[in-house]
This record gives sequence, C-alpha cells and structure tokens, in this order.
Amino acid sequence: MKFQLLTAAVMLLLFTGCATTDDAKSSAGKDLDNVSVEKLQKQATRGNADAQVALAERYRTGNGVEKDETKAFEWVEKAAQQDHLDAMTKLGAFLINGVGVEKNEPRGFEWVEKAANRNYYSAMIFISDLYAKGTGVKKDEAKAFEWAEKVANTDNPAAPGGDAKRDVGGVGGDNVARLVHEGGPDQCRVAAIVHERRPGSRRD
Repeated sequence: MKFQLLTAAVMLLLFTGCATTDDAKSSAGKDLDNVSVEKLQKQATRGNADAQVALAERYRTGNGVEKDETKAFEWVEKAAQQDHLDAMTKLGAFLINGVGVEKNEPRGFEWVEKAANRNYYSAMIFISDLYAKGTGVKKDEAKAFEWAEKVANTDNPAAPGGDAKRDVGGVGGDNVARLVHEGGPDQCRVAAIVHERRPGSRRD
C-alpha cells in the first residue's frame, strides 16, 4: 500500500470524526450534527468549542450554509485555541493542505503534534503519516513507525466492542493480521500503517 493511500485515509478520518479516550469534548460534537446552523452560530459565538468545530465543518462542506473555507478555518482555529483536540488536529490539516488559509505545513504539524502528544487517536495516525512523508517536519520513518505502534496500542472506544486496544508486540505478521481480522476500519488502517512502516519492510 502506498503512503498516498494512507494519507487519504487519514484525511477521511479527520473530517468524519473519531472518538477518543483523552477528551470527551472532542467527540461530543457529533451530537450537533442535526442542530441548525443558527443555533450552532449562537453557541459558537458564546465560546462553545464543540459548536465551533461543528460550525467549521458546515462551512467547509457547505452543509446548510454557503460553503466558505475561510470561515471554516476561523471557527476551527477558535476551538483549537481552547485545547479542543479534534479542532487542533483539524486545524493542522487545514494548514497543511491550505484549506481556508495560506498553506503552512510546519505550523500545521505543530498543531497535530500537540494533539498527538495528548494521545488523541486521529492525531497519532496523522502524525505518523506526516513523519513518513516528511510533511511539515524532517522525514523520519523510525518516528513514523513509533507513532503507528502507539496507535495500535491505544484504546479507541469508537471501535467495535468498545475496545480497540490491540497489543502488536513486535509487530509481526500474525499480529498485523489479527488487527485486520478483529478490528474495525480504524484498526485495519493502523495495521496497514504498522505493516508498511515496520523497519525493513518492502514498500511499493
């Protein structure tokens, strides 16, 4: 599997949401999917970080409001400044990809790193990919592998059965296969990352 495919998977994960054990604030925004834009606007203006993230997503996709990536960036930045982990990770993605703001990969990496260092699941997957590709940071496949291992050994309540923790040990073929067999989409993605980034593994 090529790193490009992994990058696409990471971006899909970021913009569809992923629950984590670190901060309930980062997953609570899912409950705002059916809230009107007007209500989100009021809550976001009052400083509700979940509402700010949800409103940013509405503006990014044009769901119920005219698409405006600049406003999307502004709202997700406000939430990130409140230490909202999902917002911090998405802000990194916005900066890295130049969504609603001038592209700034190093600054984007810094935001992703902040969330990853607090064990935010999608940020850890994302930072592994950034290290592997050298995006916003010096390429370092050893660090990419280390982060992928951390992901594979991190609880993710969004997974089937509520426990995504999978001990990959030495990251051998049997353990990678078990990740794919027992896990949901996130675990399959992690298995691919771990397999591809294992020192000495063959890459396309």
